Amino acid sequence: MAARLDKAYPEDTQVQATYVPTLRALAALARNDPDKAIDVLDANRRYEFGVPPLAFNHYYGNMYSTYVRGLAQPGAHRNEDAASEFGRMLAHPGLTAGDPVEALAKRQLARALAAAPAKAKSKAAYNDILTIWKNADPNLATLKQVKAEFARL
Repeated sequence: MAARLDKAYPEDTQVQATYVPTLRALAALARNDPDKAIDVLDANRRYEFGVPPLAFNHYYGNMYSTYVRGLAQPGAHRNEDAASEFGRMLAHPGLTAGDPVEALAKRQLARALAAAPAKAKSKAAYNDILTIWKNADPNLATLKQVKAEFARL
């Protein structure tokens, strides 16, 4: 998919700076190569807080490269870097508002802090998630997983 996008949209900044590197990084993660994923996404850093030209109310996809870089960090034994990536995302809520990646980043931040080790900060992050999701369907698999992760702390 990355190769097709690269070929079809060679001059589209959003495609070239965000989507293609993110897809290539995900492929590297699937091959268990977190260092390659991080390297692929480092070139994106100068674009990650930019607003896509077609964004009117929401910026879906804008922070995916940052999110995937954060996912790659623990595989490279860089839990503090992972926490930093997710923290950077969440420090700019306007860029993730309405995008499911925001909720995912909150969970990944709590996980990264637990592994960092920053147990008190991790517990606070899990509490934030559970406060936000207090009215969620109690049978949601993700909610059950978050509660179990929190309980293990």
